[in-house]
Amino acid sequence: MAGRDYLVSQLSSDTERLDLKGRMVRTDRFKYLVFSEGKNAEMFFDMDGDPGETMNLIQHPDFQSEVAQHWLMLRNWVQKADDPFFLQI
Repeated sequence: MAGRDYLVSQLSSDTERLDLKGRMVRTDRFKYLVFSEGKNAEMFFDMDGDPGETMNLIQHPDFQSEVAQHWLMLRNWVQKADDPFFLQI
């Protein structure tokens, strides 16, 4: 990600439910995902410690500051891009 602090991507989590939308913020170390609904509507991964994304750290107390920063990055991007994605968290 040379020259960028973070990257945002739009995603659909289910080919059977195209109404289910999601967004992802990726920084050098972390990946933060939010979906419009679902069992795992919010996820946070440490890509250095868990490159296979097997441990969702969204509730882990040691990562709450990073989660908040990534949420803010996404919120700011959604606003600047005039993206209709609604953050319900």
